Amino acid sequence: MRGMLAHEYGVDLAKIQWFQAGVLQPGRVEKVELRLPAGVTIEPRREATLVEMLAKGELDAVISAHVVPGRRLFEDFAPLELEY
Repeated sequence: MRGMLAHEYGVDLAKIQWFQAGVLQPGRVEKVELRLPAGVTIEPRREATLVEMLAKGELDAVISAHVVPGRRLFEDFAPLELEY
């Protein structure tokens, strides 16, 4: 999804404050070392969940393989995913 935002929509990933946390349960730790593009950093939040942070207004959006409460960035997302 990050790649699609950057390549298809011109989003500068380095201008986003990225957080890493469990979606529904706190304490998530990366299993594989991340290789991030230059200028992109991720702040781990092991004490919180992305759903909690979104509900509190601490996040503007969540990128996840899991469905989270709220609305999707792209309403008709399935054709866009297939096209990408």
